[in-house]
Amino acid sequence: AQSTSSVPAVGPNQAAGQGTARPRLSPAEYTAKRLEWQRLTSERQEAQRAAPETRSVEARQQQEECLAPFAHSMRIEDAPGLWGVIDHREIDAIPMSESDLVGRFLIQESGVFLSEKKNLIYTVLEARVISRYKGAEGRRVVTILNPGGKFLVESGGVSELRFEGRAQPGLGPSVLFLRGCGEAYVLLAGYEVRPGGLLPMWVQPEHVWFLGKNLQDLETAIREAMPPVSPLANLPVREANQGEPRRPPRVDPRKTPSPEVSGERLAGRAEEFRNPCLNMEGFTCTSTYLPRTDAAEAADLVFSGFVLNEAAYLTADRGGVYTEWKVRVIEGARGRLRRNSIVQVLRQGGTVTRAGSGDPQEETIRFEGDGFLAPGTPYVFFARRSTWSAQDLLLVTACEVVGKTNRLRAVDNGARGHEGEDAAAIIASYRRSR
Repeated sequence: AQSTSSVPAVGPNQAAGQGTARPRLSPAEYTAKRLEWQRLTSERQEAQRAAPETRSVEARQQQEECLAPFAHSMRIEDAPGLWGVIDHREIDAIPMSESDLVGRFLIQESGVFLSEKKNLIYTVLEARVISRYKGAEGRRVVTILNPGGKFLVESGGVSELRFEGRAQPGLGPSVLFLRGCGEAYVLLAGYEVRPGGLLPMWVQPEHVWFLGKNLQDLETAIREAMPPVSPLANLPVREANQGEPRRPPRVDPRKTPSPEVSGERLAGRAEEFRNPCLNMEGFTCTSTYLPRTDAAEAADLVFSGFVLNEAAYLTADRGGVYTEWKVRVIEGARGRLRRNSIVQVLRQGGTVTRAGSGDPQEETIRFEGDGFLAPGTPYVFFARRSTWSAQDLLLVTACEVVGKTNRLRAVDNGARGHEGEDAAAIIASYRRSR
């Protein structure tokens, strides 16, 4: 019996999309590596008898629920023999984002089981953790589930469920990529560490590229695919400020923008931030309400970032005031921004000193409903590129990542569409829609 998936198959030269791109294999190279992979994996095709059942009923049910997507549409027990499944799912060679636990393991035990519904053969592995590349510290021995397997049934016949292009791990050292499911993990991808080099557990092109490579090559690829460390992990996070608007930063008339800011950029800022209610004779200003209820539509760029510092300036013609934040990009969701790059985000408004007779008085210039960002705080930014320079980003709106909950709090009163949502989920949703 044979089943297929609606997901298109991976072509010989299709990239996995993570880390540094590896050289693309020619059809001849891929064919040669596939034959070598089949020869090396055929060593473990001997049938195993069904493993003795030592699991609790709850553990068995939970494990079979984890593997339910791999279950066959027919009862395997009714027809002993080879049940081949053409598995067309795309699995990255280094699936860091999908994995909850990545590390080096020593596989110590392996048992094959037939599911209670008799429509799935699966393998349960017990592995000792040697080292972790990703995942919090926990148990030293973990249970790993992998669909497929081959064993002798009670009648004496042999039943085998084989997923084309996917091998069963052997005992010994391996590098594994695992997704958590209850008390166990489901195997996403893996590489056996053998004296002659790595043996992939998948024969897809981006996996088979590692055939025969050494462990250091794989570890390099894993490091390159690792996302940058979030500031939430190692920097103090400002707790929620009860929704009170933050006062715009004060202008220092003696301070001017960095010399790296060209005259063209200064002129563009002067035009963008000119405020007719600000003048050198009194610095009087009235606020204007600009609703921002659809930030996604107005924003060219959506990204998460960490505010490093802030400064407020008068424009070059002294006709307006604006605030500039330097932001380190954590992760981009819309638009092209490199991770860990530093960008300048601008917004009209600031606090200036009233010029006139008598004691100086401070005057705050801001649009009603606009909020201001706090240095040392992570945000999800919605911004647009300025017309005068790709280096100047104009803030449409932003949402603060509050505390350690990763929940969002809108900075602007007029843009609360993502209030209370999870920051990582928002970034992922905009990335999928771009």
